[in-house]
Amino acid sequence: MRDPEPALTPHKLQQRMHEVWKVLAGRHGQVADAIHEELRDGRRRIEFLVEVPGYGLPVQATMVFVEHWRKTRGAWTRGEYAYDHHAEPRPSGRKAHHRHELLDRDQVVHAHCEDPRPACDHYRDVPVTLLEAAEEFALIHAGQTLACRGLFPLFD
Repeated sequence: MRDPEPALTPHKLQQRMHEVWKVLAGRHGQVADAIHEELRDGRRRIEFLVEVPGYGLPVQATMVFVEHWRKTRGAWTRGEYAYDHHAEPRPSGRKAHHRHELLDRDQVVHAHCEDPRPACDHYRDVPVTLLEAAEEFALIHAGQTLACRGLFPLFD
């Protein structure tokens, strides 16, 4: 499956972090933490922690967005990611989109969903961008019910 995130120059990767921060802070809540670090293996790790609604109000949800980028042929490409929405207080529901190694398989794209009942560990999913996940999570904040109906188990 093709990744919807394009490869980026080093400058564009840094610029993307600032742009994502502005979108998350402007529309989705308070960015409580933002990290951009180089890992020992040369990959870049980007992480945002967003509190909803934030700004001193009682926290209704937290969103955590983590991406690992690796340099390939002079450009940065997104590898593993984990985009998580947690209704607060936990465990009150969870929706997540992930891509990472799973059960000795390489880079498996999958979803997690608990509405708020724990259900299947992993569901089938398609690659999504950070901002696509944030928009989906925003629908939950706007009153859409977090529901796991219609999702298919990743492993039968």
